[in-house]
Order: sequence, then structure tokens, then C-alpha cells
Amino acid sequence: MAIIASPLKIRACGERLPSAMNLPRREMLLAAEQAVGQGRLDHAVRLLASEAIQDVSGRRLAIDLHDRLSERCQKAIDSKAWKSAIEHLQWLRDLEGKSEQWFRLLENLRTETKSWAEEAMRADRLDEVELLIQSSVAAEIELPVLDQLNSVISSIRSAKKLAGLGRFAEAENCLRVPPILAEASNRIATSLVDEGSEFLRAEAKRLQDGHEKTKKLLAELHQATESKKWDLVASLSEQVLAIAGRHPTALQHRQRAIAELAAQGKDTRKFMEPRNQMAIALHHQPSTHVGHSPLEKDVSAESKPKMPILWIDGVGGYALCDSIEAIIGQAIPGNPIELMIVGDLSRRAAAIRKSGEDHLLQPLQNVLVNGIKMDRAALLRDGDMIAIGPRIEMRYTRPSKLSATAKLEITSHHRWQPTVDGILLMGDTCILGPGNSSHVLCPYWSNDVILFRNRGQWMCKCSQPLEIDGKEYRDAVALVPGKRVRGPDFSLSLE
Repeated sequence: MAIIASPLKIRACGERLPSAMNLPRREMLLAAEQAVGQGRLDHAVRLLASEAIQDVSGRRLAIDLHDRLSERCQKAIDSKAWKSAIEHLQWLRDLEGKSEQWFRLLENLRTETKSWAEEAMRADRLDEVELLIQSSVAAEIELPVLDQLNSVISSIRSAKKLAGLGRFAEAENCLRVPPILAEASNRIATSLVDEGSEFLRAEAKRLQDGHEKTKKLLAELHQATESKKWDLVASLSEQVLAIAGRHPTALQHRQRAIAELAAQGKDTRKFMEPRNQMAIALHHQPSTHVGHSPLEKDVSAESKPKMPILWIDGVGGYALCDSIEAIIGQAIPGNPIELMIVGDLSRRAAAIRKSGEDHLLQPLQNVLVNGIKMDRAALLRDGDMIAIGPRIEMRYTRPSKLSATAKLEITSHHRWQPTVDGILLMGDTCILGPGNSSHVLCPYWSNDVILFRNRGQWMCKCSQPLEIDGKEYRDAVALVPGKRVRGPDFSLSLE
């Protein structure tokens, strides 16, 4: 094996180290040898991938390091530890460039990830495939076969979002084979085009089945409403929402049925239980299947502690961010930031800082506010449109002048990681309810619910009694993770 001794641009891995060029050769070799012995291979790569290493001892050590990296990379591929495999490929490239062994390992990675991704796609584990693609892009490791699935995943996500709103015709239109996939046969194996089409056709079939079921249920729902059979109205609404979790007609009829049943003194709690099918249809929650890929585990293990998520039945999920400063960046494994987006942006694209009762946006890459490029921190105002990178867009809203809480919502086709409807930049209080000053609009509620922080604990209060585990409370209650808080016409929980 020939070691390439030309200077290379080394990526920071782990702790920051002094440049190898600033160390005497003897000390450098000793430090590299110690790093190899301790298993700190990324440290050793940074020391050895330098023009300063030219003698026999250095080359021997580099060969030993190359062999260890290659062995570990292959083991990572065999065990489907994609993040580790990508890291080791990156270190090998930094050490010696793109050698024959490097290309062999890359081809193995491409073969294994392709078959794994096909299985994940069929099991509807789109998040895992996207995370793998994002990780490879960040490390500049090309996986072209997987990259072609990006358009398929985007189409499926758009279709599910539209289907969740009951807009099935538009959803089915999203699942037509994208032009980029149809043209892929010019560049890669035709089989991928067939596989991509297969995923789209399978999803289209599920949507068509859901569409037919929904049409029948809606017809029955209207008849039940005209007959004022409110138990049946509530039941049929639940069935529609199990297919299309935010269908406006079903939500409206459900809320009316609950109000009518409550007025009759009937127990309506069973109609405010969380609907798992709805959560899956809307992708409000990450996959919880047993076979998580190591890539997803790496994200949770290396990122900062996750923010609590408020799940509001029939409305959506919102992450509660009360940091003084929150960094917006790319959702890739090991990126320790607060606000992660699955999309084309840098690891640290922008920062949002609290400044008294206001929020300042600090650009860290190309950022526009209301179409104007920012080169310094800017004060955010209600309704501001923020554009990050080439295509990511979001809206900043602050509906209540009496609260410092604001909301960030992505308006482009991208999404937060974990998947939520928006980020609540928490002030002293946060309003959930039907009014225009609500931070989270809940149009079918009869009363506001106020969230606030007390001695490090999230609390909520309402003018109506609240219920937890069958016990009624008339004062503010603590939001305990896993405990569902119910009111006369709403239900919410903290995760």
C-alpha cells in the first residue's frame, strides 16, 4: 500500500488538536503511536496525514493505522453501523486519499446500504433512510443509489401530509414518478427506477384504499350528524381521523359531538385518547420499531438533551425550547444543536438568542429575513419570513403582545428533527386556544390553556377543571411526562 504524503485537509474529529506541522517529527510520531495504541484512530490520522511524515517509522505506523481503520470499517459495514462505517471511510481518505482499498470498502458500503434502505423504505422507516443520506452527504461520501431515493421520500412525505388533511386527490398526484427518478436510468441501474416506482405505487395504493374508506365514513358521518346521533358522530369522526389525522370535517364534527355529549352529562374521555394511527399518518413521532438503525441511536446519543414535546390531541406536536440561545442546523448524527432541520444547510446555520422580551437572529451562513440578506444579528418581529440556505423557509410568529413566547414553523417542504409541527421559543407563558393571540391555535376549544414554568417544572392552567388519571384539579397542574391532562374538550401530554 502506498501512503500519500501530500498535505490533506483534515476534518476535526473529537477534541481539537494542534497542527501536525507545529510538532517536532519525533514528538509527532510518538503522539501518533500512542493514539493508535489507545484506539484514538481519528487523532492518529490527523497527526500522520501530513507532509511532515516522510521517514520509514512514520510510513510503518501509517500502514498499521490504515489496516486498523480498514478492518474497523468493514466490521461497521457488516454490523450495519452506518455512522461508524462512514467515519472510518472519511478517516481513511484523510490518511491516504482514495486508495484501492478505500474504493472496495466504499463499494461494500454502497451495496449494503442499498439493500438495507430498500427494506427500510418498505417498512415505512423514512427517517432512518434520510438520516443515512444526510450523514453521507456531510462526510462527502457519495452513495448515489440512496441519493436517488430522496425524491421518492419527499414525494411520500408530501402525500402523507396532504392525506392527513383529507386532500387525497392532491396526495395521489404527489406520488407520480418524479422526473428525476424517470431520468435516473441514464446514470444508474434501471432496477432503481423500478424500485423507486414500486415504493411510490405501494404508497399510492394505500392512499387510494384510505380515500375510499374515508368517503364512505364521511357519508355516514353526515347522516349521523343530521340525525343528531352524537355517539355515532364521535365514533365515525374517530375512524376518519385514524386515516386522515387532521381532516377538517372530521375534527369539526368530533368537537361538536363531544360538546353535545358533554352537555348531556355523558363521559367523553374515550374520545380524547391519543390515536396512534393518526400520529403515524402525520409523522408526528419518530419510528418506534425494534430494529432501529445504529445511525438513529447515534443522533440521540451524541446530541444535546432533547427538548420536551407537547402533544395536543387533534392539533399536533410542538417542541418547547427555553434556551437562551438555540442553534439551527442540519439534522445529522453527532450535531449537538437545539433546532435540527432535515435539509440542505450547514451544521450551524443560524442562532436565535433571547434579548429581554425579544429574539435576535444571528446568521451563521446565508440567511434572509423577508427577502433581505442578513450580515449581522437582526431583531425578529411577528410574521417575519426566514430563509436559510437555498430552499429552507420558516415563519416567526409572536401573536401575543403580553407574552415573550414565539413560534417557528417551517413553511417549505422540509421538516424538524424530531418531527413536530413547530418550535415554541418559550417566554414566561404560552397560550393554547381558539383566539387570535394563541401561540398554538386550537380552533375547536372553548377555553384557553396557559402553559408556564414554575421552579423548573412545566405547568398548565385553565378556567375549567383539569383531569389527570381520573382525578379532577381546579388549580394549575404539573405536566408530568407520560401523564395525559384532559379538559372538557381537549387532551394534551408532555413527552
